[in-house]
Amino acid sequence: MGVDGDIYAKTQTDLGKQLNATRKSIGRWMKEEDNPGKVKGKGYNVNLWKMWIADQGKEPRAVAPQTKKDLDAERVRLQNEKLSIEIAKTRGELATWDEVCHVLTEMMSGYVGNARQMKHTIAADVIGVDVGEASKRIGRAVDECLNELSLGDWAKKKMFWSRVYAHQQDLRKRFELGDGLSDL
Repeated sequence: MGVDGDIYAKTQTDLGKQLNATRKSIGRWMKEEDNPGKVKGKGYNVNLWKMWIADQGKEPRAVAPQTKKDLDAERVRLQNEKLSIEIAKTRGELATWDEVCHVLTEMMSGYVGNARQMKHTIAADVIGVDVGEASKRIGRAVDECLNELSLGDWAKKKMFWSRVYAHQQDLRKRFELGDGLSDL
């Protein structure tokens, strides 16, 4: 305690304990220009810091009490989570981020390529035909282009992708995409 009745913390860790905040929170707040800072020769004025935190509307990240019982419970929870992930991997219910990105990239590149080429292929196909027939031909071309956004039959073989494939088929029905051969 200081001469003026204020309480001072010598280190940021001590300040964090006084404020029930993590050391990381204190470090982050120290980077803010208007923080109370450190009083030379005394340390951190805990009362000023409490008022500053209240004025700023900051919520300190509380330091959780780490009793042996808490740590054991957290360890068991993490072990269970790890086992759940391993079981899901074994069942094929998880896909890696890289795998998902690769599949989406392949789907989109096929779609974009077809969409950009569509004007060239459709133009020759609809010249000289009546509007009704042109509309049907354009509809088929659009459906074929949209099919590039679909997963291939290979997706039925993996649990994760089979669920995505099933959802995709439901969406195709919802949007009446058919198999690329419809008469839109």
